[in-house]
Amino acid sequence: MAFEFKPGAPVYSRDGEFGKLKYLTLDPEDRTVTGLIVNHGNMLPKSVVVPVCWVEKADDKQIVLNASTEELENLPEYREVEFRLPDSSVINPESAGHVANPAASRVWIGPYPSVMEPERPTVVQRARLGVDQDEILLRRGMPVYAHDGYRVGTLDHVLVDKDAHHIRHLVVEHGMWLQGGDNIILPANAVESITEDGIRLHFSREELDRLTHYKPLMDDMQLKQVISRGLETQPETKGHNLKVSVQRGLVRLFGKVTGAIALAAYSLIRKIRGVIGMEDRTTRPREGHAADTDATFMQPQDRAVASRINETLERLPGDELQDVSVNVNQGVATLSGTTRTILGKALVERSAGRVEGVKSVINHLDSDTAIRARVEAALAENRHTSLVPIEVLSQGGVVTLYGKVPSFQVKETAEQVARSVPGVKAVINELEARPEEAEEEKTRVQPIYYQMPHSG
Repeated sequence: MAFEFKPGAPVYSRDGEFGKLKYLTLDPEDRTVTGLIVNHGNMLPKSVVVPVCWVEKADDKQIVLNASTEELENLPEYREVEFRLPDSSVINPESAGHVANPAASRVWIGPYPSVMEPERPTVVQRARLGVDQDEILLRRGMPVYAHDGYRVGTLDHVLVDKDAHHIRHLVVEHGMWLQGGDNIILPANAVESITEDGIRLHFSREELDRLTHYKPLMDDMQLKQVISRGLETQPETKGHNLKVSVQRGLVRLFGKVTGAIALAAYSLIRKIRGVIGMEDRTTRPREGHAADTDATFMQPQDRAVASRINETLERLPGDELQDVSVNVNQGVATLSGTTRTILGKALVERSAGRVEGVKSVINHLDSDTAIRARVEAALAENRHTSLVPIEVLSQGGVVTLYGKVPSFQVKETAEQVARSVPGVKAVINELEARPEEAEEEKTRVQPIYYQMPHSG
């Protein structure tokens, strides 16, 4: 998942529109976005520094913050101020008196310079208040250079990882020498360095020119059709009403699904040729805890009980509930779905049983720990996969397989075995087939051990 930060985009608080994005602050060491500088106010505008962790949503149209206007106005103000420093190259420290340390002396600029002040060489410097001096300001229009120093174009906006806040892609408005007339999207690993003077890429002008002349196999409309058909076909994502939009190879995924289904869709989309990047804009039923209850066939009294159960489950701590749904029939609550652990399964049943109006609980819940154990046991029993180290991860019943296997046949067999395990909703096969390593292992010379004669 990624945030799309576009300088100039409107920024909203919980109370309404607050201002516009001016800059992004960037940690130069690990290239993570640390904050947003937002310009606020019309008559007497000022800029505030907003922590990036306050961002709830950011796309090409708006940025939404989890804060009130009052909280934002109380944040540190960002300002650029000028001051003069005595020129240390012409000051004698022994005769300078209180100016013995020129670097610690600041003479603030006033509108009316004093005529009585003696002439002394000074150096004008600029300081930024409200942010660390080491942080870099990313701004729209920032120059972007190729490795050989040629100016490629200017920065338009950036895509930032929603969780780690690392830059994932740069959207660059290119110069006239590039063909096509559209912005280009560059991955973060194409960046060699970022400074206040601009962004330098690993690519030379010629290499970038070759990249831009590449014509994709499919345009955005064709790519959208391929992805949509795949989502409607694969059992992991079929029937979940997922929608996509594609813009210059950047795919945005929409829909109301569980995190496990979104993960399966991400795995499918990223393997399609022509996809440059992906944004997950799906929403979770009940914030990723209890799933929305299908109350179509429930009586009003049972619907009220189911609603109280969902409210109780929402208050459970942690991320124990992966995908839990509730159905009530004449006071009998049936629980289905998946929890993270077996203890979570018992906790959900106990919590639902204490809700007013619940006569009994039928627990059809499964747990990711149990699903994982069943998959590992099934792989250990199959003769093709029993001796292969395969790592298994389960999230909401969606199982992901990791590791290196000796052949494509073993990879396919492992997926088939995992799919056959009860409770598995979908399988994401991330196994790497390395047949060449298996051949190397067979032909590798084995050491010969000789028994040394007993001495003495």
